[in-house]
Amino acid sequence: MSFSRATVIAVAALASVASAHANVVVIDQLVDANFVAANGYSEIDWLAPTRDLAIGDELIMNFDFLPGQTLEMFNPGGLWGAIFTGDSEDHLATFTRSMWFRNLHGPAHNVGAQSGDTGGMGLTDAFFPADFMDGTGSGDISFTGVSFDFKINGYSDGVTTRPYNISYMVAYGDSLAVGQAMPVPEPSSVALMLGGLAAVGAGTRRKVAKAR
Repeated sequence: MSFSRATVIAVAALASVASAHANVVVIDQLVDANFVAANGYSEIDWLAPTRDLAIGDELIMNFDFLPGQTLEMFNPGGLWGAIFTGDSEDHLATFTRSMWFRNLHGPAHNVGAQSGDTGGMGLTDAFFPADFMDGTGSGDISFTGVSFDFKINGYSDGVTTRPYNISYMVAYGDSLAVGQAMPVPEPSSVALMLGGLAAVGAGTRRKVAKAR
């Protein structure tokens, strides 16, 4: 009984220490949607320097398509964010994961925190239609970027920090295509348009009043 209690206290203490020293590591990758549509994955980003991820750290991987591009997925099969380690040790990594889109159109949604794990020599944040698609899990979606989030909970081989040096994203479905992002109007343009509509409305009211 005392051993069990001591174990719980030790685990809680380790988690507290990891949380107190946790870092947020951000990787921003600009992606050509044409390459993804043709190959099902983005060009590999060789990270220099490597990114060290310790237990308790959070990794955010941002994949944004080139300006004006959207990735169109017809009946998506999956979206993955992946990062591989610079060492050669096979291990199991456990983490809490999430995913969110930018400028999403179609029957899909962001994914909140879920438990995950990856065996091998990397971290793979793999999401399937049941995770991010609405309703029956089928349909066509488009977006200008996607982010994958990992919060590292542990490594099975006992290490506390591991270096990572390769990142990329994977997207697949019935088919992929590249679309054109709808431009967001500048506030000054919106104000000018609203002013013009107001002037047209006022002129129409004056004509109606004169006709009476």
